[in-house]
Amino acid sequence: MKISSLISLISLTTGYAPLSRSLGFHHHLPSSSSLASSPSSDPQQDFVKAQLKAKEEAYLLQRAATQKPSAGTAPPSFPPLSSLPLLPYISPSTGLLTPIPTPKTVRASVYAIHDSSSPPQVAFVGVSRNVNQSLRMHLARMPSLTYGVKYHHIEVASRTLLEVIREAWIEESGGVGVVRGNDPEFVGGEHSPGSPPGQGWEGALDVKPLMTEEDLEVLNEAKFGAKASKIKEESAYKKVARRYEDEKVRILTERGVKESLRFDPKLKGMGLLDLYTEKTKDEIPKNKPPAL
Repeated sequence: MKISSLISLISLTTGYAPLSRSLGFHHHLPSSSSLASSPSSDPQQDFVKAQLKAKEEAYLLQRAATQKPSAGTAPPSFPPLSSLPLLPYISPSTGLLTPIPTPKTVRASVYAIHDSSSPPQVAFVGVSRNVNQSLRMHLARMPSLTYGVKYHHIEVASRTLLEVIREAWIEESGGVGVVRGNDPEFVGGEHSPGSPPGQGWEGALDVKPLMTEEDLEVLNEAKFGAKASKIKEESAYKKVARRYEDEKVRILTERGVKESLRFDPKLKGMGLLDLYTEKTKDEIPKNKPPAL
């Protein structure tokens, strides 16, 4: 619809009267009878505001549709952690990671890792789009705390739902004061004392804060000495990283673990220690409404 036709229509329905056509389109001022009730003196501005408001409302409706179940559909439910079976992290018959069956309809998973205490205590609750890969990473990162696992799959791409389940399971297990792997303020874990807060479960081990005075002397010589070089610096980091790698391998060997685990050599040269893995999607899904 042309602007002139639209404004003419507004004039008929709102009491606006044409004042001049000298600029090639209708300008209007409110009539005396409508001046008191009209909130604006510019019908074109009112029209633009109405269009913007309509767009905003449409966006909010679309966003709500991606976050809430449709009308007449029950909201997704999830089981309490206590109702799920506890699976051995490592199969006693094979020495390999117990595989979690994952149908093609699964979009993401929530899992609770248990330690070796009696009764087993929840050490960490995580979420993943590739639960088997995540469990393998945790085994390499925290070999002394990964003895059992419970899981729940979801078939909807909902970050909100995953976080709700995770928080519910943490609270059911006693809160972050008990589930220390989910406590961002907790300092300790596999390398207590001295480990940075929250380190170990969800990222590479940074060995730099764990270096001894002797390690630091070797590193300083490699970085600033007469024969300093990048290769020597990487070698100094790798030496420390291998020390902690050896400790992890020792624990896994004592447990009878036969899972093939390879630590990333490039990360070692940066002072980090983590498992080498192929790049795959391992992030939880995001609720994002489509662009308008």
